[in-house]
Amino acid sequence: YVDQVADTLLSISKHGRLKLEVEIPSGDMLQKSAIISSIGFNAKQEYFATAGVSKRIKIYDIQNVLEDRFRIPCPILELTWRSKLSDLDWSKHENAHLATSDYDGMISVWDIDSGQNILEYDEHEKRAWSVNFSKTDASLLASGSDDGTVKVYSTKQTRS
Repeated sequence: YVDQVADTLLSISKHGRLKLEVEIPSGDMLQKSAIISSIGFNAKQEYFATAGVSKRIKIYDIQNVLEDRFRIPCPILELTWRSKLSDLDWSKHENAHLATSDYDGMISVWDIDSGQNILEYDEHEKRAWSVNFSKTDASLLASGSDDGTVKVYSTKQTRS
């Protein structure tokens, strides 16, 4: 048994290390808070987005970030929201669609190609902590909140 545990630990220590590729500072000197609460890659792995208490969504091109790793990467798109952001999730079906949840309980869907907020769902009574697109149904989106509820939305409806 001890040999088995030792082999497992050896295996983990050999292969369980991550290599830092790039470090991206999240704020600037004028920002009060640079906390990033969520990060995610789009379905085609072309972009990643960050969101947080700065009320900003930043979209980065993965190739640009990795190819020019000695410069501080700039987002290709930056969106500002009215409330602190708690989570984000990219649609698995619509490559340019990104959902966010915020501290006011609002769930929003963004079209990254146009830079526009295209859907809003104002159903939670308290802060919404999580949001997630369905992997199998392109029109379903779910969120969870401090109000103790899970809400499931159809993106076929334009507003709640």
